[in-house]
Amino acid sequence: MLPLIAVLPPSSTVSVWRLLNMRGVPLMLTCIFLLWFNVMALEPTYQPYLTAPPYALSSTDIGLVLSTATGAMVLTMALSGSLGTLMDAYTQQSLGFILLCVSLPFLGPSPSFHLTPQLGLFIGAIIACYTAVGLIGPTQSVRRLNRPR
Repeated sequence: MLPLIAVLPPSSTVSVWRLLNMRGVPLMLTCIFLLWFNVMALEPTYQPYLTAPPYALSSTDIGLVLSTATGAMVLTMALSGSLGTLMDAYTQQSLGFILLCVSLPFLGPSPSFHLTPQLGLFIGAIIACYTAVGLIGPTQSVRRLNRPR
């Protein structure tokens, strides 16, 4: 049996502010927003960028790259509960945020890095981004953040 996230009074007496003040809820909402942003907002912008030179990928190739990245995210989320034996949930989420912040500029890559766009760099960056989202995703947070001490 999974531990309860929190013991709540009947739903008619719980306010949104009270819910947002509960341990882990704001972080959980941030993680859900990051998942939504990566999948819903960024993915549609990749196709026009990747079909043009220097990448010139077909829609099948783009689908394979994005499916591989999504697979990396799902695998990381599935393993994130087991990673709790190596590190606590806050460390895991912090590493995920750091990995996400480091890998996002390489999607372009950023002109500040003076790197030429390369397919391998893009694939590595997007897989790193999705892996980072898997580390900070809600799967492990639900199981580990509110564990009784």
